[in-house]
Amino acid sequence: MPTSVRLDIKTEQTLARLARKKGTSKSAVLREAVDCLARQALHAQPNSDRFARAEDLLGCVSGGAADLSTRTGAGFRRLLAQKKPRTGRAEKLRGLRD
Repeated sequence: MPTSVRLDIKTEQTLARLARKKGTSKSAVLREAVDCLARQALHAQPNSDRFARAEDLLGCVSGGAADLSTRTGAGFRRLLAQKKPRTGRAEKLRGLRD
């Protein structure tokens, strides 16, 4: 399938040099390069590898309250209500504006 690629002069020269050295076409060099990059990308998936290594551990922990994530809003409001307001900050800011 035809594909058009725009290359800068340096990359074009490197591509031509590689093709001559390998005794093949520039298209073949590009296909090989894309194939190599694709293999590297598919084998270097750190997030999915981490998931695969921990997959048997997911969901195996029991204990604690089952509704911990459902009451976060109430807990946050309670923390805000307990927090004392800072004094002097508004005055400092007003002093910077004057």
